[in-house]
Amino acid sequence: MRKSKKSPSSPKRRASPKRRADLRILGSGEAFSSGLGNCSYLLSGPFLPTLLIDCGYQIPERLWALPGAGGALDGIYFTHLHADHCFGLVPLVTRFQEEGRTRALQIFGPRGCEHFFKTLLNLGYPGVFRGLNYRLKFTELEAGNSFRWRGLQIS
Repeated sequence: MRKSKKSPSSPKRRASPKRRADLRILGSGEAFSSGLGNCSYLLSGPFLPTLLIDCGYQIPERLWALPGAGGALDGIYFTHLHADHCFGLVPLVTRFQEEGRTRALQIFGPRGCEHFFKTLLNLGYPGVFRGLNYRLKFTELEAGNSFRWRGLQIS
């Protein structure tokens, strides 16, 4: 009797641990949802940077409720500059300062985000940049373009 061969279109593959990513939902509500939190996600995995996708005003508290998540954060990607997607940046940046962060934080966002966030931070805590022990690195993105960052392809 002949052994049957598996078809080439359905080979059995094991997921590579390098390619595994975890996406944790930190919030799934809209701007004024109570209890659901603002839309935000935390992407992480072995050999990948930890990236927060959006950071509304309810997100910093949810992020710090996860053991080690705040300190592991490498970057934030802002989909757009509405309050429910980005007003959590001020408490996040100042909490990192209080905790003694020294590692740079990468911030991705639409064109104009660097000016927007620097203004927002200075309105929240005037002079915050004078005492910051870590660097905020801004990358402004054009709508519809994809980018690559530390092993992640984001489009």
